[in-house]
Amino acid sequence: MLRHSLKFQEDQVRLLIDGENGMPPKEARRPTRTNIIAGLQWLIRGAQPGDSLFLLFSGFGAQHPKSPGSDEQEAFLVPSDFAVDVPPELLTVIPEETALPAPRARSQQSESKGYRLLPFMELNRLAAHLPAGSKLTMILDCSYPVVPNLGPANNLAPTFPKVSRGRVDYSKLHDFVSRPRFLELPPLPVQHTPALMQQSATFPECVVHCFAACKAQEWDAELPLEGTVQGTFSWAFTKALAAGGFRSTAGELQEVLLRRTADLRQHFKGVGQTPVLLLSKAASADDSVV
Repeated sequence: MLRHSLKFQEDQVRLLIDGENGMPPKEARRPTRTNIIAGLQWLIRGAQPGDSLFLLFSGFGAQHPKSPGSDEQEAFLVPSDFAVDVPPELLTVIPEETALPAPRARSQQSESKGYRLLPFMELNRLAAHLPAGSKLTMILDCSYPVVPNLGPANNLAPTFPKVSRGRVDYSKLHDFVSRPRFLELPPLPVQHTPALMQQSATFPECVVHCFAACKAQEWDAELPLEGTVQGTFSWAFTKALAAGGFRSTAGELQEVLLRRTADLRQHFKGVGQTPVLLLSKAASADDSVV
């Protein structure tokens, strides 16, 4: 859509993907935490007033306690290398009431590193670095899409009560028609969002239109659509933008997204996501998108 319909040049688009056409990607194109952060820095580098930037994340989201023992959760994007630093036994799917296995001596150093997650607070910091007069469109096709401190009118808090999912058997989910895009991780005694980042959050000066797939308490789905299993929200957003001739306002797009999601609920059992539109203080629902 960006390359062919909206005429972005090849050097204006950077794609990170965990595999395509049955082949593993090159190391520089894998959506690791390091590569995602590098991609975000590439996106905003040299941005000027009048520039239009576009960010899509289509993948898994996760919640994790804000700090060890805290009842408050924070939301995270899940990179492909999220579990590199943790012992494999910690990722065994277990009931919530079951205690985690005691760490082995050789695992203690790795365990203290935590998961390689990317806090949604990072997206707030991304927008805060853009100059007034520039525009950022974010499409978050994942669960827990909580971007805090975007604007005073619909300001989301950086923490929220734990969303209980019960016992999740990921080995069986692959056979379901509707697949959830949340990853329930055993909590580790680690604070994944730096304290300085939590304290320095500020409202961005640029125009931000953030289209999120669902509310924090819901979950984002993958569905078999048009011959392939794909992110429901990415599919719906592309259809909505094309239906408006790529000239829709943010408010018009949101209305179409709500209708398309409601239609999917009629055809697929288990779809219960409600699209959310978040705007920065410089943005309006009457703004054109992209």
